[in-house]
Amino acid sequence: MPLLTAIRRELPILALTTAGDYVGAAAAFDANSITLTDKTLRTTRWLIETFNTVVDVALDKTEADLIIDGLASSTLGRAKNMLAMMNAEGVDLSTTEIQKLLNNVAVSAGWSTNLRNRLKRWGTWTQKPWEKNNLAGAPTALEIETVWVEFVALTAQQNLFATVINDYLNPVSTDKAALIVGLQNAITFLQNS
Repeated sequence: MPLLTAIRRELPILALTTAGDYVGAAAAFDANSITLTDKTLRTTRWLIETFNTVVDVALDKTEADLIIDGLASSTLGRAKNMLAMMNAEGVDLSTTEIQKLLNNVAVSAGWSTNLRNRLKRWGTWTQKPWEKNNLAGAPTALEIETVWVEFVALTAQQNLFATVINDYLNPVSTDKAALIVGLQNAITFLQNS
């Protein structure tokens, strides 16, 4: 049950679910609440391979060319430095400074919002809990309620069986008469439960 596992793994969602707020739990599953980072050093070669969509057929210009040209022609020394670092060991796109720099260069170079955001997402991005837990989509309140009610019922049944085993069928004595009494008491307990 991947949904049940996800509910139990995400503490804020678990709290909402146990309180019976299935609508709130469903909303929490669909909230961008998890920030992830990738500290991989990104090089110019990576940039050329990843952003290879041609944006100007006449000039055979790709998105990578737009990014490289934007960094190279920027009046910000940090942008030129970033390009030099990408040509050498690479740049960690997840740092706050680099993320801000990409925002500034995107404006001055005229990058589309889509291009800027796709480049920045290689360093840091947000993820919804349903994505993190590999669910097909955000679960509905009804799906959460159904899974939770089944889980609670199963847990109650398991607790009942544990009580029977621990209190009635685990006699200290190996005496046959004591075992029979324990079984009779277990039957009575189950009939009254």
